[in-house]
Amino acid sequence: NYFTTLDLSYNEITELQKNQFEQITSIEKIDLSHNMIELIDDDAFLIKNERVELTIDLSFNQIKIFNREWFLKSRFDQGINVNFSFNKISEIICHENIEQDFLKHLDLSHNQILKSEIFYECMIRMTNLETLDLSFNNNLGTEPHLKLETFAELRKLQKLSLAGNNFSSIPFGLLSFKKNLVYLDLSSNNLHISESSLSSLTTLRNLNQLDLSFNSYDEYFPYTVVRSIPSLKELG
Repeated sequence: NYFTTLDLSYNEITELQKNQFEQITSIEKIDLSHNMIELIDDDAFLIKNERVELTIDLSFNQIKIFNREWFLKSRFDQGINVNFSFNKISEIICHENIEQDFLKHLDLSHNQILKSEIFYECMIRMTNLETLDLSFNNNLGTEPHLKLETFAELRKLQKLSLAGNNFSSIPFGLLSFKKNLVYLDLSSNNLHISESSLSSLTTLRNLNQLDLSFNSYDEYFPYTVVRSIPSLKELG
C-alpha cells in the first residue's frame, strides 16, 4: 500500500524494534508522540526514500537518551526532521564518525540535556542542521558556560532557540560565525538587555527574527542598537 503518513500517537507504545518501518518506503511522516517509548533499536528507522523529507514526531514520551545513529542508516536526501520535545533526555550519543548526516531539523526542547564532552562531540558532527531547538533544558546557560565551538560546525544553521536556559549574558562567541542565522530565540533567560550586550548581535547580518522577551532591561530598551541589526524585521 502507498501511504505517506503513519499516525501511531496515543497508543501506549513502549519500544521501537528493529526494522519496524523498513517496508514503508513511501512514508513521509511518522507520528509516535504521546506514547510511553523508552527504548529505540539502533535500526528502528532503517528507511530509504531519496525524494522526500522524513518527519518523525517522538514528543511526549519517556526517552532518556538521544542517539544520532538512529538516523544515520536512513537515507533521505531531502533531510530528516525529528521532534524529541518533552521527553527525559539527559544524554546525547554519537558513536560513529560518518560524514553524511541527514538530520535537518532537530527539536530537543523541554528535556534535561547535560553539558558533556559527548554532547559537544555530537553538536560538531550534525553539520546539516538548519533548525535546532534546545530551549528549556537543564540550565545549558549556567556555568560552566557552553564551549565556544559548540555550534561552530553548524554552518547551515538558520534557526536556533536557546530560550529558558538561564543564560545571564548573550553567548556571542557561540553565534559569531552564524552567517545564515535568520531566527534566534533567547527569551525566558536571565539576560540583562543593554546596548553593550546587544551590540554583538549586529554582526548577524541575516537575522530577521529575534526574541528577547521575559528578560530584564534598564528603564529604556536599547532600540538604537536593535535597529543596527541589518535584516531584523521582528522583535519579541
